[in-house]
Amino acid sequence: PELPSRVANSERSQSPALRRQRSRFSANVTPRFLPRQENSQGGFDTDCIEQAKAAVVVDSADGESDALCGATAEVHVPAVQTRCRSYTKRERLRTDCLKEIWNSERDYVNDLDILVNVFLFPLRAMNVVDADVQRKIFSNVELLAEMNRMLLEKLDEVMEHETPDTTIGDVFSEFAGQLYELYKVYCANQEISLATYEKVAKKPAFQKYLKVCNTDRRCRGLPLASFLIKPVQRVCKYPLLLRELLKHTSPTHPDHATLQPALERIQELVNGLNEWQRAQEERRKLEELQTKIHGSADLSRPGRDLLMNGVLTYHRSKTSKGEVRYVFLFSDILMVTKKMNLLTGAVSTGSAGAGTSATAWPDLPRLECRMVLQLEVAKMVIHADNEVISNAFEVVSTEEGEGEEDTKTQTCLLSCDTAAEQNAWCKKIKAIIKEYQRQKVLAAQKRARRRSSV
Repeated sequence: PELPSRVANSERSQSPALRRQRSRFSANVTPRFLPRQENSQGGFDTDCIEQAKAAVVVDSADGESDALCGATAEVHVPAVQTRCRSYTKRERLRTDCLKEIWNSERDYVNDLDILVNVFLFPLRAMNVVDADVQRKIFSNVELLAEMNRMLLEKLDEVMEHETPDTTIGDVFSEFAGQLYELYKVYCANQEISLATYEKVAKKPAFQKYLKVCNTDRRCRGLPLASFLIKPVQRVCKYPLLLRELLKHTSPTHPDHATLQPALERIQELVNGLNEWQRAQEERRKLEELQTKIHGSADLSRPGRDLLMNGVLTYHRSKTSKGEVRYVFLFSDILMVTKKMNLLTGAVSTGSAGAGTSATAWPDLPRLECRMVLQLEVAKMVIHADNEVISNAFEVVSTEEGEGEEDTKTQTCLLSCDTAAEQNAWCKKIKAIIKEYQRQKVLAAQKRARRRSSV
């Protein structure tokens, strides 16, 4: 083999005997190196390193030659070792995923530490706002920081000697339950946190506090609001990272059996959080709607969802001309409204707080509630077209009281512009009524089983 540069450069300074010994050593070593041995996975067998070392036979005559021979042998063996450490493409991609999870978790824990040490602790010390406001803004971020620090420590342990065989699925399986419980609390408070932050940020004392905190270089020029949203962003990123790692993990890999359930539990957490956010958006939308409807029921009550809304034509009878109505179909009621005459001076009695934005209903005028039909006790009839009305359907709601005189019946005959619109409304209303009927049958069967068991 060609001599290393550090040996060749010193050739002139060596004695003839030493140069002869070096040549004799090279002659002994060269023919006895083993060829590269590829394994079945396209890499190289790590055992070839030890075999190559064993093949180096040095027939030295004195201590000085031994030193030279030892130095020369150390130059050739790493060349074999470099080839033996090569990974397959799948192993390299898996290793990259492991590093991404590890490094991004470290960055995230660092951001949580900034949120606690740079923003929360100084806020307590400066006594700018009371404890209740602090709790509303930061929620349980201290518990998040502690839990994710423990998660990072576990990742540090398994990634200390990182290889393609490293397993982290069991780590996320261990922490999945804690992640769900703590992040559920934080995400549920997210709307309150941002609203409280926007409110107190207008106060001079709080602005001074923010200015002091933002001078800390650890903030990287980011405001407090950017750090408050990071836990929500991080928990939504976990399924993406684990899914990518699972993609590059062989089914026979020891990590595959633990990664799959860990991914399922983390995905369940994110799905739950997304459902909660959807419900919050729906609630805000209904609160905005209620500010526009005078005399409406509590539209934002739990379990009440808006399914359809549109402008239909209301008829007092099958032969009467129609009047324009704004109709809203909820999961339990059908509400019919009409445009309010603003000259009457009527105002909305909705429960939404002051300053609530109505951007979800930019083109909706002020309305007055004219009729609310309970779909739990309703039935629907589709009418044939006649000379006066077409594409019509009728909803009849009967609320029974203690006596016949207390029974309340409401009838609402509506028509649509097209048959497709009529079909869409009727399909939704029919599905709600059928679900109520199914629940009644199940309840009756349950009562019958109880009586028979007695």
